Amino acid sequence: MKKSIKLIGIITMLLMIIFSMVACDDSNDDKNGGEWYEGTWNKAPLQLIINGNNYTIKMNSAELYKGTLSFTGNDSSGSFTINVSHIWGDGNWHIATGLSDNGTYTKSGNTLTLIGMTQDALVSGNGAWTK
Repeated sequence: MKKSIKLIGIITMLLMIIFSMVACDDSNDDKNGGEWYEGTWNKAPLQLIINGNNYTIKMNSAELYKGTLSFTGNDSSGSFTINVSHIWGDGNWHIATGLSDNGTYTKSGNTLTLIGMTQDALVSGNGAWTK
């Protein structure tokens, strides 16, 4: 009987260790950059609001563009892809087709620098954005 209780105790301890290892968040996991960069970034008169993989670009608080933004790399540098899904005009959102761009980014403290966008509508997004 003592051996059975000892065995059950050892199995229970092993299961607790295994479950705690599985449940632990490994901070080295490759996460989507949207998580690192969520929030509002400013580059007067523009604002870039990132929420997950979605973004909105505003000029003087008026919405201009909406779409998706993804980062590949780490929390200090890498590449990004931006896709515009909607453009605000004439008091309505219009569906945008074929408007996407990509480039590289660096982040240092509260400064996010985007480089490499060439689409006319997105070129003004190049440069330093601050939180």
